[in-house]
Amino acid sequence: MIRNLVKRIWKKFLELNLYKKHSSNEHTLAKELLSTRIYLIGLIVCLSIITITVALIVRPVDKIVYKPSHEKFSQLIRKYPNTLRCPCSKSSTNYAKFVTTNVSFHQVCSSEFIQQTWIEKLFTNENISMKSIDDARITLSFFWQTIAGLCIASNKSWSDVLANFGTTSLITPTAIAEEIIQAKAENALQNQMNLSRTIPTRNLVTFQRMARGNQVVSALQTNFYLRYPPAHLSSLEFPKMTARTFGNCTCLNIEGCPRSATFNDSYGHLVNVPGMIVDCLVVDGTLASTLECYYNQSCISVLHGQLSMNIKPLSNTSNKKFSMYSTVQLIFNKSMIDETITEIRFDKYFSECNCPFCSYSYRRRFDIFFIFTAVTGSIGILSFIIRHIASFVATKILRRKNRILPMENVSTITSMEQNRKQRIQLRIQLLLNKLWQAIISLNLFEKQTHRTPTNIYREQLLTRFFILFIVILSIAAGVYTIVVEENQVITKLDPSLDTYKQLYNNYPTTLYCPCSEISIPNNVFLNVTFVLHQVCSSDLVSLEWLHYLRSFDPIHLPPDSDPFYAVYVEDFRKMGASYFQLLAAFCSLAKTNIADAQHVFMNTTFINDRVPSESSFTEQTEAMMTSFIRTTSYDFIQTFNWTKLIFLHSPLYNGLNTNVVIYKINDDQVFPYFHLHILASSVLDDSLSYKGDCTCGPDPATCYAIPALYENTSYVGKINRHLLFEVLYLGCSPLSGFLMSRMGWWYNITYMDYIQATYSMVIDTRLSPNIKPLNESISTRFGDINMTHLLGEMLLEKTINNTHFDRFYNFYNACKPSFCSYTVVQRRDYIVIIFLLISICSGLNQGLRLLVPLIGKIIFICYDWKRNRNTQRGSSSIGVRFKNFPHIIYDKIKNFNIYETESTDNTHIRQQQIYTRVYLFLYIILLSIVLFYTILIERRISKTHVLHSIDEYEKLLSVYSDDISCPCTYTSISYDEFITELQVNSFHEVCDINRLRTMLTKNVQADTLPPRPNDDEYSRWVNPFIESLEQLCSLAQDNVNKNIHVFLASTLFTNQLMSRTLFDTEMDETLSHFKNKTKTTFAHMLDFIRSTIQGNALLYINADAWSLVAVGAIDIHNTNFLSVPVTLHNTQENTSCSCVTLRTCRIPRLKQYEDGLFPFDGLVIGCHQLETLLFSSLACFYSLECTNYLRAVIPVGSLLTESFHVLNTLTTRFSVNDTVEMIAYEMFIESWSNHSISYERYFNSCSPTYCTYTYYQKSDPLEILTTFLSVYGSLSIVVYFIVPYLVKIIKKILICFRITQQQ
Repeated sequence: MIRNLVKRIWKKFLELNLYKKHSSNEHTLAKELLSTRIYLIGLIVCLSIITITVALIVRPVDKIVYKPSHEKFSQLIRKYPNTLRCPCSKSSTNYAKFVTTNVSFHQVCSSEFIQQTWIEKLFTNENISMKSIDDARITLSFFWQTIAGLCIASNKSWSDVLANFGTTSLITPTAIAEEIIQAKAENALQNQMNLSRTIPTRNLVTFQRMARGNQVVSALQTNFYLRYPPAHLSSLEFPKMTARTFGNCTCLNIEGCPRSATFNDSYGHLVNVPGMIVDCLVVDGTLASTLECYYNQSCISVLHGQLSMNIKPLSNTSNKKFSMYSTVQLIFNKSMIDETITEIRFDKYFSECNCPFCSYSYRRRFDIFFIFTAVTGSIGILSFIIRHIASFVATKILRRKNRILPMENVSTITSMEQNRKQRIQLRIQLLLNKLWQAIISLNLFEKQTHRTPTNIYREQLLTRFFILFIVILSIAAGVYTIVVEENQVITKLDPSLDTYKQLYNNYPTTLYCPCSEISIPNNVFLNVTFVLHQVCSSDLVSLEWLHYLRSFDPIHLPPDSDPFYAVYVEDFRKMGASYFQLLAAFCSLAKTNIADAQHVFMNTTFINDRVPSESSFTEQTEAMMTSFIRTTSYDFIQTFNWTKLIFLHSPLYNGLNTNVVIYKINDDQVFPYFHLHILASSVLDDSLSYKGDCTCGPDPATCYAIPALYENTSYVGKINRHLLFEVLYLGCSPLSGFLMSRMGWWYNITYMDYIQATYSMVIDTRLSPNIKPLNESISTRFGDINMTHLLGEMLLEKTINNTHFDRFYNFYNACKPSFCSYTVVQRRDYIVIIFLLISICSGLNQGLRLLVPLIGKIIFICYDWKRNRNTQRGSSSIGVRFKNFPHIIYDKIKNFNIYETESTDNTHIRQQQIYTRVYLFLYIILLSIVLFYTILIERRISKTHVLHSIDEYEKLLSVYSDDISCPCTYTSISYDEFITELQVNSFHEVCDINRLRTMLTKNVQADTLPPRPNDDEYSRWVNPFIESLEQLCSLAQDNVNKNIHVFLASTLFTNQLMSRTLFDTEMDETLSHFKNKTKTTFAHMLDFIRSTIQGNALLYINADAWSLVAVGAIDIHNTNFLSVPVTLHNTQENTSCSCVTLRTCRIPRLKQYEDGLFPFDGLVIGCHQLETLLFSSLACFYSLECTNYLRAVIPVGSLLTESFHVLNTLTTRFSVNDTVEMIAYEMFIESWSNHSISYERYFNSCSPTYCTYTYYQKSDPLEILTTFLSVYGSLSIVVYFIVPYLVKIIKKILICFRITQQQ
């Protein structure tokens, strides 16, 4: 059957005659058949070549998808990462809306070990002595109070992380890939967690180091204990704080004396507690300990066998990250977080982004529509050309085959053989004559009927017009095709840095080089080196020198001549070791602060999905490093300020005995008297001139004595005494003297010699190290300033950054772009132009073949009618024609036949009419589909507009809001460029300390006296209360102002200009986040310090938590002093509590009157000065009655006489009953000023020079016309050829179907 089908097709092919005319006969049949075969073969070969060529052409394709789902977006971003653009309806999204994070803290933070019940059970309520403290069980209550405080701090820190992270905005003007979202979210969260871990850890280390350096005394007697000096050293009966010694280690050592914890069991055996360490301060020992014992039931039973409660040990299998051997310090370094579970919901992010559409473009081969239009467009013109070429070739073949010569030319050619030259000329002339005759006689509209001379002339005339029109229109189409430009995406694989720079210089607006690594740690391309003052690497802080100084205990110095009033100068050796240890400590803390900040900063990942411009990258990294340096310095200063609040202004006992003289009074109670110092104004010939005096009570930070370097052992007059006037200061505490001291003497070798000489007099067990002065040839930016100013600069001399080139080079190598693509607007490829021009010419050919005869026919009819109008019958014939016009049109349509032949058979004519109708139906349908598809295609058009003003930008934004980008010239903009008047409008009026001083403070003379045992209660607490409030207010105000300064100096990274709406929203969120973060950081720092004070059980001079009691002995030098915990009784509520186990313990402050006890509204008695202030409210100071009661208890004549006003309830946003703690958590801020955020100034700082906007439009009329002309003619030919065969096939199918049904 197939063979028969092939034979039939072959027979049809051999009989096919496409050149048959009305004048054809048996003589021309061979030529017509050969021409048909050559024509078909040539047409098929040319179309095949065109199809293959067009299919291999790479074409740009623009696509757009409306309302894409996140699945569709993910699919598109994987396929078209370079060109996909999905503008977000909402450019800014908070992380909290699509990121969920949960953590599991170390199991100890949810165990019974940190519960108040357990802590109170552990404390034995024993009087603590120097010997009893050797039993580790005595301090276990404080061990667990410390861990409980760390758990609370970690929990609050994590809450801050969540709050800060959740309110942080992710700015994405266009939707970005899921992996980038994930990297950005994880990086932002990790940065917040790193900060939350580093800052508390560093602060804890700082506070502990300062506590050791300032030699504060623990009430637990773990570092210092009170005793009388040996009789041979002092005949005065004043006990002093003495450093504890453990083996070869003394608690004068700023590094402490860590050792294993031990206790005596019920059999008197000494037992080591596994993993537990004790130190001079409880918190230091706790941090160095592990919880190993509390994982073991047996160990717990041995350690706490005396407790009547069931204790469940910790589970070693419950830990994810930590082990039972992890130290508390290690656990706290990780914020006590054992596991972090983060879920990043890309679908929620994409929902927030709410893309109205996504557009993308790509280049591809085998574009079906392009192949269809190119091939169908080529058929017409190819058919026309090949038809004539085939006829010519067939003629030549037949002539050569049959050797046929035209008879009329035989004589001419014969004569030409005589002369070759004449023959060539005649051939050329003959060829030209034939060409001219062919042109003159060319008839493209020859009909098979009515061959009159007039018709032939008119057909030839129409042919000439046809040729003229097609030449003109083809030239116009060619010009249009060549001139029209389109976007072309060009890709360069594996570009080098030089290639990238060259591409960026040429195509800065469209260049896209995606990074293979989108998350790159800063340490890959950034390097910041901090250079500290040379003292931090000098002999003055060397371990050898510090060990030498610590080998001498100042208690072995000869006694002062008058310990209370007559201290004009002090021996430098009393402060020497503490001075140099503090100097080394601050150097160490500065280095630690820098190292921690560098660790966080250098390990922070730089998220960028593409290579930025070198200038933008350089500017951004410069801003990052500047901000990093400022923040590092600021963090150090803030921590330093907090240490001053606790260790400089708080009345704490210190181991140097520099602030108080301690007396034992009649009932074995201990009472301290503040030191009085005479202030010197000048020194002349080693004689002092005095300007007044000071006491360490009201002036703990500024009161001082002048140290002297003695080179004799008995303080004999002024022999070998060297006064250090305005060089060094011995303050009320080691820290206060250190901060007042100056630094110029570090360069003077004379002072070095004196110091070594004075210590050589008292240390005979080893030689003094040879300490050298600082090198004056090393440049410094500091003069002879005091240590407060030097530490305010973090001892920083300078910073060194790597070069711009190295930065960008290293970043580019880490980014490793596998390719770079850029978009250029250029003309079409030449081969595309050729095919498109062929298609258009083909359409023009077919169109003009219809239009020219039709227009010509109308013209000729009008011409014939005008010439023959006198012979017509008149106006009646016109009316008849007009009346019959519809019938004529109907008949024309009904009998329309484009397959008309000479046949008169009605069956054939009917068949041809069916062909015609099917042809028209298919042709109109296919042409409509092509045109409809062309109309629906949207093209992405990107344009660049040079920007001159903000108004111009906003006009562009209103028109092209979906997809517009305006790159900033300056990508890093300081906030102070566009934010002004960011400041606190008013603080709480209580921070105007003069208000309270006017109400309550005693006269100056009374203030200079230290408290006496018989002083009234008011005298013991009011001044400390006001001073603590003043310091806390001052610290809050300073903290706010410095935070504002750092914030305004920080930079906003903005690659693209933000719209006004987005800018306002982002700035509001940024400022809100800044204000909240400032407050929470302050509050957490305050709580952290309070927890540290409680854990170390620091001994306040005027505290209500502990009392010092002497245990009498015959020889007072054998007297023991006990630390006795004080229980506070609330007689109104009949309750009691102990500050030893409960930091929040407090009772109302009462005053005894004739008619009973009177409570002062809101005022309480707390565990120490700071807690008393924080747990009190200011209610009494809002009440005139309560204030008068306070004034009434002040001794007569001691009040200041100025008039006073109580606090005003109308000027505060706080409640009258709010505690100072609650107000302090808000940093005493009443209101912020109405800051000004200027979008115009932001615009000017950004300085965009141009905007690139993209819009999408459907094909314009010229493109539609071009497509129509491309497919119209060729589609007509193809459909014309296919329809007869299609109809025949359909008929056969219908016949077969009918036969099947009949069977």
